[in-house]
Amino acid sequence: MKRLAVVALAGMAMVGGGQVVAVTINDSIDRFSGVRTISWAPIPSGPNKFVLTSALYGDKDMAVSRLSIEILTYADTQQYRSCNHVYWLADGKPVDGMTTDYSAEITNGTVIERFKLRPAEGALENLASAQKVEFKVCNTEVVVSENDLNGFKAVFAKTRK
Repeated sequence: MKRLAVVALAGMAMVGGGQVVAVTINDSIDRFSGVRTISWAPIPSGPNKFVLTSALYGDKDMAVSRLSIEILTYADTQQYRSCNHVYWLADGKPVDGMTTDYSAEITNGTVIERFKLRPAEGALENLASAQKVEFKVCNTEVVVSENDLNGFKAVFAKTRK
C-alpha cells in the first residue's frame, strides 16, 4: 500500500510520577483510499516475546475512526491455539470486559500469534490511565513494556480529540 505521507509524530504520554515520555507513532494517509492510519506497531524482540500494538484508522480528520489493538508474539510452533484466553491487570487490579479474538498464521516456518482486543465500553480507559499493565495468556504472564504502554496511550489519546 503506497502512502501519500508518513510522518513520525511524538505522542506524549503520562507515566509514573507525572513524568511525560515521548513515543514515536506513525501517521499516514493512503493516497488511494484516503484512509488515515495512526499507529504504534512494534515487533517482538525475539521468539516468545510479546508486544502490544495499536492503530487508529479513519478519514483525514479522524471524524470517523476505528481503533485496533493486538497482542502479538511469534515462535517456531503454535503455542496458544487451545489456551488463548487473556486476563488483564491495570495497576494490579483485574480489568473486566477485555475479550480477545485469537488467530495464528505461519510464514516461512514461523508462527505469528495474534490476540485482537474486543474491549467493552470503558475497559480501555482502565489501561490508558494505568502506570503498569500486565496480561496473562494461558500460563504466560507478561508486563507490557513502558514503550508499548506509552505507544498505546498516544494512539488512544487520538480517539479523545
